[in-house]
Amino acid sequence: MNEIEQVLRKVQPTEPSPDYLQRGLAEIDEFDGAAQLVSRRWRYATIGLALLFAASLVLNIANWIEDDREAPANAMLVHSELRQEGDLIIRETRYEYPETPEMTHD
Repeated sequence: MNEIEQVLRKVQPTEPSPDYLQRGLAEIDEFDGAAQLVSRRWRYATIGLALLFAASLVLNIANWIEDDREAPANAMLVHSELRQEGDLIIRETRYEYPETPEMTHD
């Protein structure tokens, strides 16, 4: 027998016993990993954040759907003035919206 055959015999895997697979499956079934992977605090924190996100999403959608909103492009600048109060410089700006014509029945 030459050296290559000797090395190949040492490296060749041995067959596991017939109940090897059954023992492995039994160990997997016994392991309760779900309780150990994530702590309860993280679960509750994740659920709380998901609820906050859902509430925020609902409120944003409600604001987008709101149809009584006037576009800011309709506003016209009427007056703008800078004034000083102590160390602060305050810009006071006034906008007016164009009046809608009133309907009269003559």
